[in-house]
Amino acid sequence: MGTRLNIGSGNAGSSAAAFTAVLLPAVVVAACIFGMAAGMAGEGGTASAVSETGEAGKRDGGQREPPAAGEGGGGVKSTAAGEGEGERAAGKDGARKSRNPIVLSLNDCIEMAVQNNLGLLQTRLQDSSAALDVAAAKSRYLPVFSLGATAAGSDAGVDSKSLGGSLSVSQKTPWGTELDYVVGATQSKTDLTPYSRGISHQLTVTQPLWRSAGLDAGMYEIRSAEIRRLSSRARLELAVQQLIFQTRQSYSNCVRATHLLAVNRRALESARKFVMLSQARERAGQVTKLDVFNAEIQQANREVQLVAAETNLEAAYDALKRIMDVDLAEGVRVEFEDVDFGESAPADQSRVIETAENPARVDLVIRRRLPAAEGREERFEEISRKNLFTAVRFDEDRVLSEALGYRIEIARSRYNAQLARLTSLLRKDGLGLQVDLSGTVRGYGSGEDWSDAGEMANTDMSASLRVTIPWGKVSDRVAYEKALLDMRLAEIDLKNTRVEVKAEVRDLMRRLRQAEATIMSQAKQVEQAKRSAEAAQISFERGLKDSFAVVLAEDDLLNAKVGYINSTLNYQILLAELDRVRGVRSGRVVLDKAQGAGDVKASPPSGKGLPAREQ
Repeated sequence: MGTRLNIGSGNAGSSAAAFTAVLLPAVVVAACIFGMAAGMAGEGGTASAVSETGEAGKRDGGQREPPAAGEGGGGVKSTAAGEGEGERAAGKDGARKSRNPIVLSLNDCIEMAVQNNLGLLQTRLQDSSAALDVAAAKSRYLPVFSLGATAAGSDAGVDSKSLGGSLSVSQKTPWGTELDYVVGATQSKTDLTPYSRGISHQLTVTQPLWRSAGLDAGMYEIRSAEIRRLSSRARLELAVQQLIFQTRQSYSNCVRATHLLAVNRRALESARKFVMLSQARERAGQVTKLDVFNAEIQQANREVQLVAAETNLEAAYDALKRIMDVDLAEGVRVEFEDVDFGESAPADQSRVIETAENPARVDLVIRRRLPAAEGREERFEEISRKNLFTAVRFDEDRVLSEALGYRIEIARSRYNAQLARLTSLLRKDGLGLQVDLSGTVRGYGSGEDWSDAGEMANTDMSASLRVTIPWGKVSDRVAYEKALLDMRLAEIDLKNTRVEVKAEVRDLMRRLRQAEATIMSQAKQVEQAKRSAEAAQISFERGLKDSFAVVLAEDDLLNAKVGYINSTLNYQILLAELDRVRGVRSGRVVLDKAQGAGDVKASPPSGKGLPAREQ
């Protein structure tokens, strides 16, 4: 049986109703199928993304699959701590703009920060404002021109008309002199008289004789603006230095978080293998259920530590992106070199971490086992030696001398002291009386023709002396006393800045020596923890120790690795801070008043496909 719809015949209303009755369910079913397909496609896309980040594959009780064997090989330049780790580093917020993370070197990050950082952009705008202040200060001694014109007429009794015009030029000089020159011409006529024309010119010179008579007052605005301009350039250089240090520090934190994530992944892989080994031995009756519980607890702890390491890595990358003003949704990775602790050596080799002094260094030495005769100890032949760390030596006296000579903070304190001295000279000038000598010379002529008026046969001259005496001059004296106090404060601030720089250098050198000793100790602890973990594992397999001893040894090894990684990255950050403490010039700002406003030299980053800036 079936239903047949005849659209071409019958009542139009019934046909439309029948058509709707059949078509509507079909549309609904098609929409449901399309929605299910879209959901499956979304799940497939999510699964694909997880696979790209190295988290796809088999699951063990809802836990992440360990990374592939051979992850984090020694001495190989890498851009991720494991398969797809860069995706995790860039964030997994679903708003990612690029599927493939962009690999950036340290120099790339520095260049992008110098070009894009918002804080540095504000400092550059402030430097441009300081440059405008210099131009405004100099403009007060430029000539000022004025033009004027008049026209008048009257019809009261006798019609009259008059026209006039004038041109004036005024000029100030740094010595306080004021010059005013005026040229004027007039023309008038009535019904009863012929044209009357006149031409005149006048020069007025005013010179202060006491207050405002010298360059201390006249050049104060220009000199103070130029000092502020130099201080602004120094502040811009200081901002660049601090930004470079922050970028290097944030970059090191990303490398640190990446290393720690790789270490925690390998630790989780080892814990899972140990759980499976303990379960197998428990089924064979070689260990108790307690040993299995200890192994499972260790695995759970490793999983928690891995989640924390992933979170720390994402936070470290977000901090770096903010410094570079990069969209936080962009995928970014940094270049780094994996740390090879010499684990899982072949049977015929030994991989030992060795330390040496003067200078302090840490090496991974790979040796090959040689055949030994009966009754003799095993012998090893060195195959290669990879340097893991070498301390940098500095002459503390030289570092201190460079810091005192190059630190921008000291230069800015000097500028402040110079500005305070200029202000004190200005206020001292203000203690004098205002005595102004003024002279005027005026020539004029008139006649019916312009030629007669142009002869300017008449000349007038005048001179005046004006003295202004404020009662007590209290405000001027107070201003001078305050200026002297400010100058003293600026000198103390300069001395205090020098003392702070010395203390900062001494403190940093101590921290460098401490970090160096810590790295050497941590390297020894890693080697000892390696041997202890190997011995505990062998003893457990032979039934000589329980699983708790293996768990403790593995924990000690993990802590030793984390400690060594933190120590070496802290040392790199201290070296970056040493450049800042020494006042090493960035080479991007010309500390000269003639340099363009807000200019900072930067080169385009070399990374391909640069990340988008934050909108």
